Amino acid sequence: PGPPAHSRPRAMPSPRPAPSALPPLPPRPRPVTPSSAKKRARPLGVTWRKPEGGFYHWCRLPDGVDQSRLLARAAAAGVSYLPGQPCFAEEGGAAFARLAFSYAPAAQLREGISRFLTALREVAAEPATAERDRNGTRPLV
Repeated sequence: PGPPAHSRPRAMPSPRPAPSALPPLPPRPRPVTPSSAKKRARPLGVTWRKPEGGFYHWCRLPDGVDQSRLLARAAAAGVSYLPGQPCFAEEGGAAFARLAFSYAPAAQLREGISRFLTALREVAAEPATAERDRNGTRPLV
């Protein structure tokens, strides 16, 4: 005769609304690369392209930038970024920085880019590592 009524599987109501009841998705946010920041970055030797997808801006830094000093200076300014080297399977990432743009609102991104460029300007103005070592100053990171 079949299993008792209390052990028969019952259809469970779906916790999700029917597809027609879902609200439309918000427009996809556009990556922020303010033209004013690009103009400020050009004299520093920083270049970047508008991302075609993903979550990051990849910036090429000028030759000779000490990423450990830049990372410490940017963190002190309240900006986090990822130096490029850990993101590359082979050599070549030392001249790059990965800046995330997918989470913060546009105004916060503009402020973050401004602070990052200020930190870069300050690090670029400091003496090179060899000169600092001769004077007895060691890198922080």
